[in-house]
Parts: sequence; structure tokens; C-alpha cells
Amino acid sequence: MSFDMDMSEFHAIFFEEAGEHLASLESLLLELDRDNPDPEHLNAIFRAAHSIKGSSSTFGFPDMAAVTHDLETLLDRVRKQEMPLTDHIIDITLAARDVLLAQLAHHQGGEPVAAEVVEQLITEIRRHGGCAGRGCARHGGRRRTRRGGFRVVSGGCRGRCGCRSGGVCRSRQRDRRTGACPGQARQRGEDAQGIHGQ
Repeated sequence: MSFDMDMSEFHAIFFEEAGEHLASLESLLLELDRDNPDPEHLNAIFRAAHSIKGSSSTFGFPDMAAVTHDLETLLDRVRKQEMPLTDHIIDITLAARDVLLAQLAHHQGGEPVAAEVVEQLITEIRRHGGCAGRGCARHGGRRRTRRGGFRVVSGGCRGRCGCRSGGVCRSRQRDRRTGACPGQARQRGEDAQGIHGQ
């Protein structure tokens, strides 16, 4: 049996399992008690995203891995009670599920997902506490706390978040509570006291 045939079989398994995880993700979100979410329920939602991220990365679907990487980070913070579950976070997660489903369909011969749709989704996830880029813990960034509520992250964020107009954020600071960089904090109207020069 050729390598191509072997990979096609693996891909078929991935497509089936990813579809099941996405269906599970949607049903879990729709059944979730938003006012008093069950911890196991939140863990199951996280695991669904985590499973898709791992398998999509393993089998060579980096577009899906990129979305689930950021989504997983956000869901991990929610399940650890580092940030509250809000209606908007649920809406973002459902939107991510739709994008992932479209990406999955594309890899099975469907239409590609517009790059701006994916970028806008990832930006929205990060704005609400998802992965902050190369400097986040999942990217190996080391953290040390500074006064004023902000922490310095080695390597710095490389995600788009408004610190530099129309460009890439180079800030090495993150708010410990929200995960926002100084640019995001200013955009949200949050208290910017204690932000040290970039």
C-alpha cells in the first residue's frame, strides 16, 4: 500500500472524527447553563476543541489547528475560572465551530474559507482572552509580573491587536486579568495606569 493511500485513510478518519467533535461542540454549547455552567460540561467543550487542534496539526491541516489553538486557549481560561463565561464567548465559540466546519468541508473538496473571515475570527478570540501570540504561555513565553496589573512577556505578542496602527503588535505587556495588551486596553477604555513604555 502506498504512502498516499495510507494518508488518505488517515485523512478519512480525521474528517469523520473532526465532524463528530464539531457536532459535539455545538450540542454542548447549546445545552450549557450559561448562568451556572457545570465544570464537567466546560471540560468537555475544551476537550472537543483540544482534540481537533491536536489531530488537525498531526494530519497536516494548519488552518484548522490555528483556529483551535486560539479557541482552546480561551476555553481553557474559562474552564479554569480565570475569566467568566459570557454570552459573547459562547457566540465566538459557535462562530469558530462554523469556520472549522467550513474548513473541514474545504479539505474534502469544498470551497475555501476566505482568509479575512479566519483572521477576523482569530482576532476576536484573542481580544477576549485567547492566545496572545508568540509571547503567550502556549508559545513558550516566560512571564514576570510588574506593578500596575500588567505582566511582561518575553518575546512579545505578534498578534494583530491594535498596538501599532494597522500593523502587528510588538508590545510585551499583558493585563493579568483580561490578557489585553496596552493597545487593546486603550481600545476597550480600560484603566491604562501602570502601563510601562513599550
